[in-house]
Amino acid sequence: MPWPVRIPRFFVACLCSSQAWFHQILSRSPGAKGYYGTFTDGNARNIWCTQRLGLRTEGEYPLKAMLLAAGKGQRLAPFTESIPKPMMEVGGKPILEYGVQLCAHHGIRDLIINLHHHPEIITGHFGDGFSWGVRITYSHEPVLLGTAGAVKKVADEFLDTFLVLYGDNLTTCDLGRLIAFHRNKGGAATVALFYRENAYR
Repeated sequence: MPWPVRIPRFFVACLCSSQAWFHQILSRSPGAKGYYGTFTDGNARNIWCTQRLGLRTEGEYPLKAMLLAAGKGQRLAPFTESIPKPMMEVGGKPILEYGVQLCAHHGIRDLIINLHHHPEIITGHFGDGFSWGVRITYSHEPVLLGTAGAVKKVADEFLDTFLVLYGDNLTTCDLGRLIAFHRNKGGAATVALFYRENAYR
């Protein structure tokens, strides 16, 4: 499948084997909006495998995840004028909390959350992450750095394979299957996307 491929899907998650590959992927995606993806099996509709593996990396270090939560959410104004978009509630709790719980459920305990718009609301809600069984480190961005820039800022935290999630996406993505697929295929990066016939509605 030639790169880049335009497909009507939404970015869900990305696993990368190194920082360099993450930045290369985004640099080859116009606008870095998450609508482009490459799949090592050449089949954009089936990126999952059925085998479950333990959620530690093949290297020395435990798997870490970064949840992107620094955006201003301008398209949802005025609702997001006084609250970060990932902290808007669905079903009685913030969208970002679902992401934190998803990581914890799959054994991913070390999380980094980037902050910009009303950061005190996120830090005040999650603290150090103890109540969710995780450890949260915050990366403050006085100036928004974008998706790749946010990850690059904390590059020293990622010594092995790591996961990147959008904090304002509500997803039930099976991270265990995603991680297993990534390892089994041996690719530099794996991108999970949500299929939708009309991605612009």
